[in-house]
Parts: sequence; C-alpha cells; structure tokens
Amino acid sequence: MEFIILHQTISDGDAIGHDIQEMYKIIKSKGINVWVFCENFLSTEDIFNLDYEILKKKIKEKSTVLIYHHSIYWKMGEEIINQSSCRLIMKYHNITPPYFFENYSENYTRLTTLGREQTKRLVRNPRFSFLSDSEYNNKELIDLGVDTEKTSILAPFHKIEILASLIKEQEEIVSLLKNNGCINVLFVGRVAPNKGHLNICHVVDSYRKFYDENIKFWIIGGYDQEVNLYNQEIENLIQTNQLVNNIIFTNKISAETLKSFFVGCDIFLCLSEHEGFGVPLIEAQFFEKPIVALNRAAVKETIGKNQIAIDQFNSDYLASVIHTIGNDQEIYDYLVLQGSNNFKSRFSLKVLKKRFEEYIDNYVRIGEYI
Repeated sequence: MEFIILHQTISDGDAIGHDIQEMYKIIKSKGINVWVFCENFLSTEDIFNLDYEILKKKIKEKSTVLIYHHSIYWKMGEEIINQSSCRLIMKYHNITPPYFFENYSENYTRLTTLGREQTKRLVRNPRFSFLSDSEYNNKELIDLGVDTEKTSILAPFHKIEILASLIKEQEEIVSLLKNNGCINVLFVGRVAPNKGHLNICHVVDSYRKFYDENIKFWIIGGYDQEVNLYNQEIENLIQTNQLVNNIIFTNKISAETLKSFFVGCDIFLCLSEHEGFGVPLIEAQFFEKPIVALNRAAVKETIGKNQIAIDQFNSDYLASVIHTIGNDQEIYDYLVLQGSNNFKSRFSLKVLKKRFEEYIDNYVRIGEYI
C-alpha cells in the first residue's frame, strides 16, 4: 500500500500546507511509501512532490491510496480522481459559500461556486472515505448524501507547539503591548468578506463610545486586491468613525512577530461568519488568551465548552464583554483555563497524531482484506 496526498497548492505558513506536511511525516514514519502531488509546490519541507506521469501510473494501482485535500475548486484534481482506480480519502476543509463574495469579486464568486459544485460531484464517488476538520464540515457532507459510517473527524495538524518552542518572540513588540496602557485585542485571518472585519470596526466604535480610548485592535492578515472594494469599505469605516488610533492592520508578518502578538495581546476576538475550523482559535487557546467569538459555522465547536460564543452580533454588547474580561481577572483566568484545557485535550499534536495513526492503521488493516 502506498499513499499520495493531493492538493492544488502546498506551501509553508499555510494551515492546509501544515496539515499535509504532518500527515506525510506520520505516514512515512510507519515505513509506508508516501508522496505528495500538487500544481504549485511552495514548501521547503522535506517532502517529495511526485512527477505527474508517475502519478498517472500509480493511481491505476488498487493498492494506492489518494488523500485528497478539498478546500478549493481544482480542475486537475477532479480529473485525477476520475482517472484513478485506487482507494480515496477526502480531507474536507470546507469551501467558503460564494454569497460572501458576490458584492466584491466575480472571480471568487465563480471559484467558490465551482468548488461547492465540485464537492457535490466528488462525494458521489463510492471509493471515497471522508475525514472532516470538524463536525460542522462533516454534517455538510452528510447533508449531501454521504453515509455517516464512511466519515470521521480529525482536526487539521498545526505547528503551534513548534512555533512556541523553536521561535523566540520579539521583546520590543511584547513590551509595547504590555505597557501601552490599553486592552489589546487580536484577530488573525486574511482580509476577506467572511472574516468579519467590518463588524470588528463597529465593536471598536462601540467600545470608545461607552468606555474610553484605551483599546487597540491588532488585525493580522494579508490584504487581497481581488476584494479591494471590501478593503475600501473597511478603510472608509475607520476614517469615518475616527478609529485610526484604535485599529491597526499589520498585513502578513513573520512567525516571530506572530508569536509576539499572541504573547503580548490580552484577548482574541473572532467575528468571522464562516470557519470550517479556525486554527487561530486554538492558537489563542495555546497561548492562554481568552476568546470572544461569534457563534458561526465551526467556531463554537472548535473553542469548546465554557467559552464565549455569542449567537447574535451586537457591537455594544460585544464591547461590554471585552471591557468586562479586560478588567475582571477572575473571569479572565477562568476563560484562559477552560481554553487551555480544550487545546490540550483535543488539539495538541500528541492527541492529533495518535488519532491519525489509529486511522491509518485501521485503513491499512482493512485494505489487506480488499
């Protein structure tokens, strides 16, 4: 039995790239032949990207297993699946619904529409078994007609613990955050319409209206010119409400700087409207930060029990929640403890590795009798 892991792009510093890299290492550590195949190979990790001509031969062998990471429309990927005769596993990361992009990008609306239509076609293939990042993702597959018995749930692998142990934070940034006299609120996520940046601006405005100016929201994530109208809406809202001193966009930053913000900030805020999982949420829990979140998609499921996930967006209410957490040490410590326990019990690399090893061992064992 041999494994080939597929995705359109494999890159470092990317949540799906990290998931693929760790899967590759674990399968290889078991003495099983494993490769990856992608159109865009942007990784410096020690993983082997298979030649396409060799791939076409291997997918005809019934002993081969393809692990197809599905997160985007990929024409070539579907062609590979259709040409294959081997066993198939889909790792389902979800695809953002197109309605989020309808007012901002015809291209992204088209691609997400194609991606979700592709999901409907792929799940009809009887050779697929399914691994979902979350219960939310898994339910979406079941609603499309997938047999529950063919599904399992495994959160994506990450590099949070590696980031913490091998990379040193930048003292000047940590000191700035710890000593600026403000409640420092963090959000990590690319600037996209489903990520809730406009609502973050409204919460900042409410906070200033009811409390004071001693609040800073640090928003980490790259701008995308494809949704430039969305970027302009954010900028206009900041300028109109005079929030320039309270909202700081950092764009993409280094791993050292990212760690520094997680260490130095006080609260993690997530107002995203759609997350199939949300790795920054568990990063915040690892770095012992309380989370204030909107209960959407897989967010509440990911952050776990005894955490704050609000059903309806209300900027005034959210501002009051942030003010309370930032000024009440007992509440702060309780949320940190519950979040830390959630990470350790469900999402540590040790836990995820054990679950994936058990899944692969079972898959190999069943394969011996097919």
